[in-house]
Amino acid sequence: MAVETNEESGPWQVLLQHGEPNTARLPIPARGFVLKTRGLLACTATAAPGGPATARGHWQAGADPVVALDTAAIPVKLEGSFFCATSITSATISARYTVHDTADPNRVITVDPA
Repeated sequence: MAVETNEESGPWQVLLQHGEPNTARLPIPARGFVLKTRGLLACTATAAPGGPATARGHWQAGADPVVALDTAAIPVKLEGSFFCATSITSATISARYTVHDTADPNRVITVDPA
């Protein structure tokens, strides 16, 4: 399996918003990543094939803030062999990302009300 990311259509970024609950968005650039499998189930899955998309989740504030995507829906295009489920047009992703300030890793990230 191989995964390639694409930043030619725009940057990857995380957008956080204070609220009840705190929300997070992960904008995915057009054709933001491509996953390829080999063998009998040789398939290519392209995320956000028709333009930018957004995976929605939440974020947990604190000393180690986390962006959590729990079965966030994203559009996909599947291509490949006979056994590849090419009729699927949506997939879900689940992930947890620890967020930190790359310029000052010891700095606590806060998101205040607008």
